[in-house]
Amino acid sequence: MKKLSFLLLAVFGLLVSCNNKTEVQNNVLTTNDTTEYLDCTTPVCTILLQPYDKTAEKYAKDVSKTLKERIESMDYICVQQVKVLPIKQLPDTLLNQAKTRYRATKILDFQKQSHYKGHHVIIGVTSSDISTSIHGYQDYGIQGLAYMGQENCVVSTYRLKNKKDLWKPMVHEFFHAFMHMPHCPADDPTCIMQDGHGKPNWTKRTKICNKCLGYDAQ
Repeated sequence: MKKLSFLLLAVFGLLVSCNNKTEVQNNVLTTNDTTEYLDCTTPVCTILLQPYDKTAEKYAKDVSKTLKERIESMDYICVQQVKVLPIKQLPDTLLNQAKTRYRATKILDFQKQSHYKGHHVIIGVTSSDISTSIHGYQDYGIQGLAYMGQENCVVSTYRLKNKKDLWKPMVHEFFHAFMHMPHCPADDPTCIMQDGHGKPNWTKRTKICNKCLGYDAQ
């Protein structure tokens, strides 16, 4: 009888924890002074911004102030914290053959080696040019790249015309890396997940469209 009472109490305690939404087991969401009203299945993460130079560190610190709000306003995600890590130097072994750009895939592999455990998304930030093999080119300059669903991405400010838009490619790569979200199937020019088609223009991109969020069944 005591065992049954203990079991019922444990189940009740779990339900109360879930209903109050003050803690998410494994994802470790805990609030002290305030209560976060989240569904029990809400994805939870901490974003780690890894700058690779002084300029990137400045931009990372600036964007960290609003990145959490930007992401949470677009989807049902709880970002516990956006933390700027100490600067790391990118080794020359990550450069392309001409030593003019860093290979984005090599940066991602570099980040993977020091990947923090436990629902953290790493976003590398550099002011240097980065490249990958795409659009029929072996060494094509890009603004960002992510390993789909592997919580690992990198963004460069080198080709970003308006540095105030840095949060946009960050959010774009974040949703690739954390939510497995592909490029916008509707090719909506206002959607943050639209494929840049080699010439990304972030001016109109301010949201994630219903098609990407799964609300549009058509």
